[in-house]
Amino acid sequence: MRLLNILIVVIALLCSFSVDAYLLKSPNNNVSWQSYRPGRITWTRVETDASAFAVKLTRAQPPYDALIYRHIGGGSPGQDHSYDIPPPKGGFPVGDHFRLNLVDVHNHGIIHAQSNEFTIHR
Repeated sequence: MRLLNILIVVIALLCSFSVDAYLLKSPNNNVSWQSYRPGRITWTRVETDASAFAVKLTRAQPPYDALIYRHIGGGSPGQDHSYDIPPPKGGFPVGDHFRLNLVDVHNHGIIHAQSNEFTIHR
């Protein structure tokens, strides 16, 4: 009986990790951004995803982590969506190995999706 209870808890935990299914299609390693131009993001979502998200630009080394957009509506489930994020004053930072995180609008520590690495050119 104890093993069955443990198995039920494990299955419940695994299911809870698959609730969000945003798929961030671009940018990616084939699609880069330019520092002083709007950066286009494209994504799809499913019915169980949050209805909106914020966007963080991150990089591990050298460290970079900034909220670049506070609120984007997720759009209709099952369809492709895109949005052009305006560059901040002074432009996006330039370099390699950046990623975008689609995060919860109210709690930026909750990541709904993450892009592949991409480059930002001058």
